[in-house]
Amino acid sequence: MSIAVNYLLLQIGHRVLKWHLARIRNGTFTVEQVASFYCPNPNLPEYNTIQKGLRELLKMKPEELPIEMR
Repeated sequence: MSIAVNYLLLQIGHRVLKWHLARIRNGTFTVEQVASFYCPNPNLPEYNTIQKGLRELLKMKPEELPIEMR
């Protein structure tokens, strides 16, 4: 896992991330909406870190995810 994914796990938490990922997969939310919720200013580096981490989590296979997020 990358630094961006570890940042998300520490800042947001496993359960909330699992919920966000389910909503992104369903099409209810977008990666940009979730990132703007946690970092409203898109000019800050945290905004890009959150987006990068979410995109990496979405690309991972279920067996590669942490146990709490499966």
